[in-house]
Amino acid sequence: KSKLFNKYHLMNRKINETTEVDVVTGAFLFCTKEKLKEIGGFDEKFFFYNEETDLCYRFKRNGGKIYYYPGTSIVHLKGGTAKTISWFAHKNQSASTIKFFQKHFSGLKYISALVFHYLGLLIRILIFLLAGIITLKGRLIIRSFYHFKLLFIYPKNLFKDKQPNTIEN
Repeated sequence: KSKLFNKYHLMNRKINETTEVDVVTGAFLFCTKEKLKEIGGFDEKFFFYNEETDLCYRFKRNGGKIYYYPGTSIVHLKGGTAKTISWFAHKNQSASTIKFFQKHFSGLKYISALVFHYLGLLIRILIFLLAGIITLKGRLIIRSFYHFKLLFIYPKNLFKDKQPNTIEN
């Protein structure tokens, strides 16, 4: 229930309260057509992950507010497509995260974001490997191997040209 460590999943909030948030899942979000056009819509350079994070980030940078609204619901089988192709999901999620950093950060912020991303991978490698060895579960060792392979994934920077929504240090 830490505000610092559970900001994304909002575990410190009551699920029945309307709450301002940073990001909502792309499976169920609404905004006006005019606002979507104003911020340039979804960026097609993002494949499979982080497209809604990018959209929400740009929306907020342009003065928009994003809310979680509990008055309705949807069942989203998150990762339903990728569950059968685990490496595909891991690879594209990591690459999309790095693309987000490439697009929106520069200088020290960019380097810091990459360092934390790769440190997170190293920690996951150790955790999944140890857990797999201790519990004798091969799927955890395979997951550790996937995270190891991610250390060598760095997508081409498709955002080299400065864009108006790039954050400068």
